[in-house]
Amino acid sequence: MTLALVPFRRVFCAALFVFAILFITAGEVHAQRRAAALRSSTPSVPQNILLQIVRAEDERRWDADLSGLLSEKNAAVRARAALAAGRIGDERAVPSLVALLQQDKENAVRAMAAFALGETEAASAVEALITELIPARPPAELNARIMEALGKIIAALPKVEGEKARSAGEAILGMLNFEHKYKVNPDRQIVLLGLTAVLRARPEGAGKVLAQFLASSDPRVRADAANALARLRAKDGNEQLRKLLTTDPDPIVRANAARVLGATEEKAAFDSLLERALSDEDSRVRVSAVRSLGALKDARAIEAFVTRAKQILAPTVSNELPVRKGRQRLRSSPGLARPAETNELLEIAAALGRIAENTRSRSAYELVDMARAAEGQDAPELEIAKARIAPQLYSIDLQRTRSVNVKASTDKWRVLSAMAQGAAVLASVKTDSPLLDSSIKNEAIRNLSQMISCPRNPEPIEAAPVRVRADAVLTVRCTPISVLALPDWLRAYAAFKQSGTDEIMRKHLTERDVVVRATAAELLGELPPDERNTRALADALPAALRDKVSNDAALAILEALDKQKSTAANDAIKLALESQDDLIRRRAVELLKASGAGDFASRIGTLQTRNTVVDYKRAMSRIGLNVQAIVSTNKGSFTIELLPEEAPLNVDNFVQLARRRYFNGISFHRVVPNFVIQGGDPRGDGNGGPGYQIRCEINLAPFERGAVGMALSGKDTGGSQWFVTHSPQPHLDGGYTVFGRVVTGMDVVDRITRWDVIRSVVITEGPRSVSKP
Repeated sequence: MTLALVPFRRVFCAALFVFAILFITAGEVHAQRRAAALRSSTPSVPQNILLQIVRAEDERRWDADLSGLLSEKNAAVRARAALAAGRIGDERAVPSLVALLQQDKENAVRAMAAFALGETEAASAVEALITELIPARPPAELNARIMEALGKIIAALPKVEGEKARSAGEAILGMLNFEHKYKVNPDRQIVLLGLTAVLRARPEGAGKVLAQFLASSDPRVRADAANALARLRAKDGNEQLRKLLTTDPDPIVRANAARVLGATEEKAAFDSLLERALSDEDSRVRVSAVRSLGALKDARAIEAFVTRAKQILAPTVSNELPVRKGRQRLRSSPGLARPAETNELLEIAAALGRIAENTRSRSAYELVDMARAAEGQDAPELEIAKARIAPQLYSIDLQRTRSVNVKASTDKWRVLSAMAQGAAVLASVKTDSPLLDSSIKNEAIRNLSQMISCPRNPEPIEAAPVRVRADAVLTVRCTPISVLALPDWLRAYAAFKQSGTDEIMRKHLTERDVVVRATAAELLGELPPDERNTRALADALPAALRDKVSNDAALAILEALDKQKSTAANDAIKLALESQDDLIRRRAVELLKASGAGDFASRIGTLQTRNTVVDYKRAMSRIGLNVQAIVSTNKGSFTIELLPEEAPLNVDNFVQLARRRYFNGISFHRVVPNFVIQGGDPRGDGNGGPGYQIRCEINLAPFERGAVGMALSGKDTGGSQWFVTHSPQPHLDGGYTVFGRVVTGMDVVDRITRWDVIRSVVITEGPRSVSKP
């Protein structure tokens, strides 16, 4: 086509569009330079004002004083006050934050206002956020934070707000489409935060938009696009992902590609996934591929997995654990460091349980049994896999091993917990014989009933005297269940939905252990409403409200009472309005309002905090310093750079616990390859803490590889449990507090396996080193 044949209007419009893009790009560069200059020249927040803000955050108090800081002359004060408003989460702050977003002269302040609106999760902010989302308008950070905020709000919106969710989702997709189609160099921050916003908002047609970014030259963009596709189970990019799985140089991209292909059950990817599972040089890719093959359930993977698992086990079997009677002895020393491949072995076993489910595959069952003998009986993945592969055989094994060898097991509760999780699988058994199904379930129920009813005496109850060889170990007829394992046994029993389950759970509402009571209440809440359960829950609530160590039981009882849907239950919930625990009061208010029993928001009041002015000043004094934590484990040491600027109170809490030697001897109770390692729980079952809770300090720091975050069971429930990420986890951004990052020793973090031990945490503080120009 020649120029003479093209109408003048079309030429003019095309030229105008090109000019506009060039102008906008130049404007964006200028805005970025101006923002950088402002950040370097803007005065910091004065200490007296920062103290006021930190204290208001800790008390979750939104008042006129804090609101007034949003109009301070100092832009740093306005931005910090906006962040505080978001953390506090009071909807009364939304109009002020919207005004800041729309009118503030500094874009950095506007961007922080957008972030804060996302933290409030207020539906009333959606319209203003959409209005301010203008394609190509500099600076890019503002649009990025608006998209992030919309994603958070949509994820929290009730179904009745469907129209707002649809409009916000379309706005997010529109911005991503603009970046991809009309910009030569899409803004990285807009794209990354937009991809995360999409996985939260789940707008219709998201898969097609996400798939466009799989072709990005930026490996982080490709990885995040694949992560979003995996979480949405969207197939739109599968053809390209199959290529990325085998050719992409970035291991996180390959790992996330494997995740998508498994989540979408892409059968055609079997060969590529198996090849990556067996031979990829990066363990994160291998475990992701193994999980995906488990989702495909293709029997061709069984023998390949068995062979690979035997390769992993070979050094352990031949060098560390002498063979006895044709089987390997249990690992008995809790200090023995397991090889890093243990994580991979457990993933393979779990995948075999899915692939070989109900096949009674001899090779798969024996392999899992071999792993169980070599690694110990405390891995629930192995028990679950055995129960899935051969339910009848596992039911028999469960009966034989129900009496734990007391001398061989130094952590008996972990063994019992794993057994209970395996037994729970039998509740959903479906073989080709209904009669066999019934037999398996009846036997499992009998075993569970006997274990739950066994008296928890200090010493095991021995069976009738029998003659045994001198070298034999006398087993026990009934092993008392530790309170640490009892919740898993209660859940396993409840899974069979037997008549009388409610009676057992009501009985355990009177236990001393708070987690046992919380579990019993939770399981009662899953049963149909019943007046007897309502009375039992109401009777158990006063004691739960007096718990000093944890509020888990009280919160679980409130949830269970709410499900009773009765006036008596609501009356019982009102008792929680008198609690000294603000989280309990807040939850009671939410439940009563949702059930139509009244609006008691005025009863929430100011939150009580354990911190004093001295504590706040100590925490703030570390801002600007180089604060590090050297974590020594049985696998080696790694160093965390703590971030007092981002989360002063979370850092102070960690430092105080470390200096009390609180973490010494505590295990990493949770390890999920290519996700996190988690420790800091003195109980070891994931439910422990220091006996108090601290506030979240959500900040702009992202969950990159090596990020250190505070573990939670809900908002503002942090304590002593913390985690380190193996790889970027963008879906955690803005939901958990980042208070540190690993700066050396990530190879040690990668080698950590479940039950590895923290030997010490040493804190160092000093001035930051200034790099020479």
